[in-house]
Amino acid sequence: PGRCRPEGQQRFLLPDAAPNDTYFSYQWNLKNVSYPGIDINYVNARNAFAFPYINDIIVAVVDNGVYNNHDDLHLYNVSYNAHTGGIPSGLYGDHGTKVAGVIGATANNGKGIAGVASGVKIMPISICYTDNELGIAASTTTNFANAIRFAANNGARVINNSWSFDTSSPISEINNAITYAHGKGCIVVFSSGNKGSAVSQPAAGAPSATLVVGAIDRNGYKSDFSGYGSSLDVVASADTNLDNSCKLLA
Repeated sequence: PGRCRPEGQQRFLLPDAAPNDTYFSYQWNLKNVSYPGIDINYVNARNAFAFPYINDIIVAVVDNGVYNNHDDLHLYNVSYNAHTGGIPSGLYGDHGTKVAGVIGATANNGKGIAGVASGVKIMPISICYTDNELGIAASTTTNFANAIRFAANNGARVINNSWSFDTSSPISEINNAITYAHGKGCIVVFSSGNKGSAVSQPAAGAPSATLVVGAIDRNGYKSDFSGYGSSLDVVASADTNLDNSCKLLA
C-alpha cells in the first residue's frame, strides 16, 4: 500500500488461460497433461500467488552467463563477471540462458517458453564452473563466493545457483557468502546436484535457510541423477523434452 512503481513499469496481469508461448506444451511442470497434478497448475498458481509488483523483483542467476540480447528475457541493468571480477557479465556456455528462461521467460507473448516467475528481472552473474573448450580454467571458490556477495549487494531478492561441486566437504567460503546474502534478506537457491546420490556441496553443507532443489520426471518420480537426502527442500522438473524446449531460448 502506498508503494509506487518506477516509471514505465507495468503491474503484473493475471492470466486467465494457458499462455500462448510456442513451447508451452513442453512445460509439463506448468501443465502436465499426461499426469495431472504433477505440475504447479500454472494459471491458478499465478493467480493465487501473484506478487503485484513482480517487475520489481530481481533474480540473480549465478551461472555461465545469459545471452544479453534475448527477446524473451527481461535483464536487469546490472550484471557481473565473477570469473574475471569485471563488469558486465560474460558468456561461458548456454546453461545460464536456459536457467534464466525457466525462471523468467516472458509468458503469453507467442514465443519461446513461459517463465515460472514471468515478469521478474534477471541479473546475470557469470562464472565458469568447468574447464571449457575455450581453454578457460574453472572459476575458484572465491569467484563463486564473490558472485553470491555481488548479487546480495546489488539488489537481488533471489539468488539462483544451479550448480554443485564434486567434493564431500562443506565449502566455508561459499557458506559464508550464503550467510551474508541471507543477512541481506535474499532467498538463496541451490541445486541438490546431478550425481544421483546424497545432496552435493555446497547445498549439503549450506546454512539451513538455503533452499535446496532436487529433480523429478513428468511421472512424479525422482530423476535418476537427482541428489537426495534430508537437506532436500523441494523438487522441480527435469526432463529431456523440457530441456530441449529451454534450449530453444538460446
